[in-house]
This record gives sequence, structure tokens and C-alpha cells, in this order.
Amino acid sequence: MIEILSSLPETIAALEDGDPDLKRAHLGNALSVIKGSLPENSWVGIYYDNGRQLILDAFQGTPACETIAYGKGVVGQCFSTGQAIAVEDVTAFPGYICCDAAAKSELCVPIIKGNKIQAILDIDRPDHHRFETEIKTYEEIAKILANWL
Repeated sequence: MIEILSSLPETIAALEDGDPDLKRAHLGNALSVIKGSLPENSWVGIYYDNGRQLILDAFQGTPACETIAYGKGVVGQCFSTGQAIAVEDVTAFPGYICCDAAAKSELCVPIIKGNKIQAILDIDRPDHHRFETEIKTYEEIAKILANWL
């Protein structure tokens, strides 16, 4: 798993081909690459800021919550604080929003472009997982994803 995780930023960056019409396709493919590195029944997606709330964008997995208010749940808290949030047990997170009963742990990372949070990378796993050693890798990935927003 560590080898796969460490190669994710390079693999995702290689999706870039310079064609501005393919930015959305790059996002979808990047999420597919991430999901492929995770356990079965994991979920990965992006929530973007529309100026009023966070809206579901590209994702890989089961249907999810389509809107999340600023400051609500792990995604909303990540947006409000501007910091990555790793939750080993979602049932212990105050105000957790359950979009998928299979989710047991969650990592949210802000996607920043032009010194402004544009979106949140959201990863849900079906097991209780400690993300601490993975946060920096997903922050690198968020920087790549920012180019395609």
C-alpha cells in the first residue's frame, strides 16, 4: 500500500496533457486512480465551493450527499478551517454527516488555487483507518487537482 500511495501524485500528474478541454476528464480519471488504490467499497470525490455551500462534483463510488453546508461534517469543517482533517472513526466526529453507511473513516483535504479554497478532496474508507502518514501525499495530489478546477 505504501508503494502505491507514494506513486499516486506522479501517476495523477501524468494525466495532464495540456488540453484545457480535458480538465474535467483529468479530475474524473484522477479520482479513479485514487479509488483504485483504496480498499473495496471506498469512496473518493470532490466538493466544490459555489459561494453558498459545497456541491458534489466528480466522484468515484456510491451516490453521495449533493450539498454540504460550510462548517458541517468533516467536509464542511475542512473547508472552514482550511486544514486537512483525518478521522479514524467517523462515529466519534461531532456533527458527522453520514452519506454512506459503509464509511468508517474519512480524510478531507482542501484544494487551494490562487490562495483560495476552491474545493475539498474527500476520501471515505470502509475500515477504521489512520490517515496521518498519508496526509502529505493527498495534499500533493490536491495541488495537482487544483490545476484542473
